[in-house]
Amino acid sequence: MAVDKIWRDKGVGTALLREAIRQTHAPALMFINVDVAAQDLISFLERRYFKLVLKQYEMLMEIV
Repeated sequence: MAVDKIWRDKGVGTALLREAIRQTHAPALMFINVDVAAQDLISFLERRYFKLVLKQYEMLMEIV
């Protein structure tokens, strides 16, 4: 999810997040993957009471 800087602080990101949650066919939104480099998104989510609960490792090598 991304919002252009000129549209930030106008409720656009909150509306996008709310719609993503609404379209989720689950009783709760439990996990979302966020790259550690996406600090603006992390700050946005933390302001909306999202909490970091686990970290993820990924294998980036070819399986032969």
